[in-house]
Amino acid sequence: MPIKHHIQAIVVLYNCSVSQSKSLTSLLKLKREINDLFDLDILIYNNSPQNPISPNPDYQIYNSAYNSMLAEAYNYALKSAINKQIKWLLLLDQDTTLNIQYFNELQKSLSLINNNTACIAPIITHNNKQISPVQYSPLFGPKWFLKPTPIGLNNNCLFAFNSGTLINTSAISSIGNFPTEFPLDDLDICYFYRLYKNNYTTYVMPIVIEHQLSVLDYAKNMTPKRYQSILHYDKLMAKEIGISAQIALFIRVFLRAILQIFSKHKRKYTKQTLKSLFSQIPKNN
Repeated sequence: MPIKHHIQAIVVLYNCSVSQSKSLTSLLKLKREINDLFDLDILIYNNSPQNPISPNPDYQIYNSAYNSMLAEAYNYALKSAINKQIKWLLLLDQDTTLNIQYFNELQKSLSLINNNTACIAPIITHNNKQISPVQYSPLFGPKWFLKPTPIGLNNNCLFAFNSGTLINTSAISSIGNFPTEFPLDDLDICYFYRLYKNNYTTYVMPIVIEHQLSVLDYAKNMTPKRYQSILHYDKLMAKEIGISAQIALFIRVFLRAILQIFSKHKRKYTKQTLKSLFSQIPKNN
């Protein structure tokens, strides 16, 4: 009989109620079936102080006094899981739809990993193309020559999206927890890179989950402030990897600026893109 693992799910909400969250509604709908497979604790980290969420026996609530974004929320959940001696932390944003097949595959995957496995991740696609998990050469950084990571155990340099990924709490603690210097953008790239540098492996499950990636829709979801954040943290991540990744990113961003001139929805970001090429990363980062 399979081991019944104890998992803590952390769902981070921002300007979203429990009933509006696809992640939470799917979790709560499946909770009885999930509990046949796992001991599941649900923690909601509410990043909207103006809209506090009331206590509920189905889940724990933490109403943040400000929008602390992702890294701080994940570290809060990590500390909570460790205090309860829970080995696995399931990361979820508010817009990921889960089904029972995901949890069945998760249970199977937990029996196929080794002691060095830090993460278990599903496949996420966009326009029929796998966009997570993807692997890359650390020589050029995570913005060049991406290719889909195959199913099974992988010790390659890769990253997967936060939402839907199961994290080993001991492994993430061993690299200094979730990196607070990447509060939102490139957070997943950073901790996966640090896990890779510390010889941890990732297991990719043979299942695709539904996930809305708003950052891919420039016309509806991109703002100058968010775009500036992406540019900044891409540079910070390239700096951590090394000089070759910094050069590769410079070339990529320059080419992006040229292409933006010819794009209706991206043209307004051209000046920001070019300016970022020569801006310095603040030393306190």
